This record gives sequence, structure tokens and C-alpha cells, in this order.
Amino acid sequence: MIRILWGFGMGVKRKKLLGFRAVSLSGVLSMLIFFSVLGCSTESTAPIKVSKITPTILRFDGDPVPTLIPTTNLYIFLNSDRPLYFSDGQYFQSFKGHWFSSNGLEGPWMTCEEMDLPDLLRSVPPEYYYDNFPSQLKKDR
Repeated sequence: MIRILWGFGMGVKRKKLLGFRAVSLSGVLSMLIFFSVLGCSTESTAPIKVSKITPTILRFDGDPVPTLIPTTNLYIFLNSDRPLYFSDGQYFQSFKGHWFSSNGLEGPWMTCEEMDLPDLLRSVPPEYYYDNFPSQLKKDR
């Protein structure tokens, strides 16, 4: 097949191939590109949400001190300037209505989808655990 198509492009006498009129190599390549682009569709894929917001540097009142939320595996930093949590080796912070995650307090901070948050953070506002932390365990913020 390639030899036939190559021959067509080189000026060799054109033959009928399975009832189709012979075309040049450039015509075949154009059709391949057209049909490959035509087959690409974004309708079935979910849109990717990209946040243009990047969090500012975290500020702490003293050293960063994680405190375990009773009966959970979620740590909270009560001395941070915004909601900051730690669970399973990941840090999670809420900044201007968006969640971000990182492997370290210094970053880099990546946008975090709701499905990537710990279960305890998915269904509550970011400040929930700050506002409802047992007062006897709370230190002055």
C-alpha cells in the first residue's frame, strides 16, 4: 500500500485501488491529519479547573505546632494565619476559597480538588475545626 501511494506521489501511472481514485501522497497525509483531528473530542472529558490564585507564605504565631483533633487522624495548626491541616503526610490549607496541598510547609502548594482532601475536610467549611475545637485544648491564637 505504501509503495503504491509513494509511486502515485512520484508521478507513476495512477491505478484504481479498490474502486477509489488514486490520490497523491500529500492528499493522503492531509486526509490522515483531518480524520485524526476530527476524532479528537473534548465533550466527554471533564473540564480541568486551574486556579490562578497562589497562596501567600504561611505565618505562624511561634513555631508551627500541629494538634491532633480528638478521635481523628487529622492534625490542625491552631497558630497559623489561615486554616491549615495535616493528614497522611500531606499539608492542606485553605486560601481565598481554594484548597491547596503540599508535602511540606514551605510548598510548593498545588491546587487540591475536593476529592483529594481528607474525608473530614470535604463536607465542612475550612474554619469548622478552628471554630469547634475543644476550648480546653485550644491555646491562645
